[in-house]
Amino acid sequence: METEKSLLDEIADDLKEDYRKKHPITPEEAKRISDEITLKNHFSKWKRDEKGFLIKDTERGCIEKRVSLENSDRWVNEQNEKIRNEREEEKQINTFKNNGRIKYLLEKEKPEYKSLGCGIHTDPNTNEEFMYYGTKVYEGNFGDDAIVRDVKDVLVAFKDENQIRQIGINYRFSLFDSVLDYSWSNNQTEYSINQFVFGEKKEVSLKECYEDTLQNEIYFMDYQDEMMYVSTACDNESSYYLPIFETKGRSFYNAEKGSGKTKKAMLCDLQMFNPIMSADMSGASYFRIIESTSASIIIDDFDAVEEEKKQSQIQVMRTGYKKGQKAVRVSEGKIKIPEAFNIFNSMIINNVGGLDEITQDRCNTYQLIKSTDTKKINRRINDKDPKWKIQRDKKYYCALQNWRLVRDTYENLKIEGINGRDLEKIAPILTIGKIVLDEDTFNQLVEYEKRKIEEHKDRDVSSDWLFMALKKAVDILIEASQTEKESGVWVRLDELVNKIMTDNYNPSDRDYEKTKKYISIYLGKIFKNTPLFQSGKVHGGFVRYLFEPTKLIKFLEIRDYLNYFNENELIRTLPLSIQSNQSHPTILSIQSIHKDKLIVKEAEADSMDSMDRTERGQEVEIIKEIKGNSNNET
Repeated sequence: METEKSLLDEIADDLKEDYRKKHPITPEEAKRISDEITLKNHFSKWKRDEKGFLIKDTERGCIEKRVSLENSDRWVNEQNEKIRNEREEEKQINTFKNNGRIKYLLEKEKPEYKSLGCGIHTDPNTNEEFMYYGTKVYEGNFGDDAIVRDVKDVLVAFKDENQIRQIGINYRFSLFDSVLDYSWSNNQTEYSINQFVFGEKKEVSLKECYEDTLQNEIYFMDYQDEMMYVSTACDNESSYYLPIFETKGRSFYNAEKGSGKTKKAMLCDLQMFNPIMSADMSGASYFRIIESTSASIIIDDFDAVEEEKKQSQIQVMRTGYKKGQKAVRVSEGKIKIPEAFNIFNSMIINNVGGLDEITQDRCNTYQLIKSTDTKKINRRINDKDPKWKIQRDKKYYCALQNWRLVRDTYENLKIEGINGRDLEKIAPILTIGKIVLDEDTFNQLVEYEKRKIEEHKDRDVSSDWLFMALKKAVDILIEASQTEKESGVWVRLDELVNKIMTDNYNPSDRDYEKTKKYISIYLGKIFKNTPLFQSGKVHGGFVRYLFEPTKLIKFLEIRDYLNYFNENELIRTLPLSIQSNQSHPTILSIQSIHKDKLIVKEAEADSMDSMDRTERGQEVEIIKEIKGNSNNET
């Protein structure tokens, strides 16, 4: 019986290669083959003889053994179970191998791509953080990427040994140093890279670098406010500590003609970290340059930039001010795939015409006026003067020595009265100021920045199309019935546009229809993209929007328009059920805004000691009248 099992097992081993792929051997199949099977000792391919027996040829001739298939059902079941067990075992082995590989892959974190221009990284060998700047080392005309670390060494990406990647710095783009106007010199000054790594150690303070920048600002520029010199000098210094900050507000110089905006742009180009003074860049190549070099972009006369390139610049202004935000472009070539670029950087812009509200909201705005100081007007900047290279190298040198001090100051910075995005934009400036200024001067800088913030909020709305449209919507809600105030009022977009055109433009103007169309598109985009307003169409294809009182007031608050409306005027837009509820959030919001406004007016009245008594009396009476109206309306 044991021989029979052995021979049958041999048959099964030979047949299962063909049958197991399709189905296990069944009892019927075994009976169909034959009741007796001719076997041979040699193991080769089985085939049928003329009698239907399965035989194998052998070099020694045919040795036949006949085996009776008694108990064939039991044997077949055993073979089927054996095959199933083998399959399960094979499946488990494959699963184990697959899981092991996946586990191994998951133990490695996703690659985080960094800029070679500058960064902060943890050394996997020492587990200590270091700050670095990028450079190139040249042998002949060919350069290799390199980074200079604060631990006074240089790592080079040689072709046969990439020392930068060996310590875990992953980067996508080589350092495009040729596009930079200026960078840290290899060996041209006493503060060069060579001197930093191999020379005698020099202690350079941040205050010393700040003073260099401040004196250059005072010598060449004529600002109307002395604290503007301090603010702009701190702003320039902060560009060298870019990896520390979470946000970097754009510095926008709104200047009239002849106010020195080009001279200011040149000063920034000579003093900032990795500067590029050009607007002739756009598209994915522009974003690659920023990710590669962390360049400080300087744009002189933004009004003159070509429209296509202007859109790329605006995207960098809006997106690149905050760390982690990316610009996305479709890759070049036959296969189009989306690519994301890290465009966090420093940026300087100037123009005459101003910026749109969204872009300017990400800017620190400085006003330049035409100078009357003929000495400063006639001073020309000599960019070949060796002092610029020395001062620049000193700033790189200083930053690698003092970056931890800057980071600690930034992380612990708290300014009373400035919050949210307003603080985000100026935090780098105030961080540098906190280190280099005495307490009194720093407090003056804080007050100067607060004034700028308030000036931006107290904008002129007389030509603001959105404000005018919302003012019309408020007037419509005031005249609406109680039922309409409860549910909201549908207002056609063309009704709002016609009101703006009637009040502000002459139909005989050459561009009257063009302006009307532009206003319609501008307002339509804002209302359509605001979830507070429901949109719809009426007969004829006219677009209309549903203005609900509470949502309209919320939108006015978001856009900082509440100050421009009378408190009573806003409350009258609400249904009586809300007007009578003094604890309703909308009522509280209105009263809070106007209470702050009243406090400001009182403070202004108290500071009018130098005014003529009659004029001061009139001013106080106005404030008292506002108070009285406010109390009565409440």
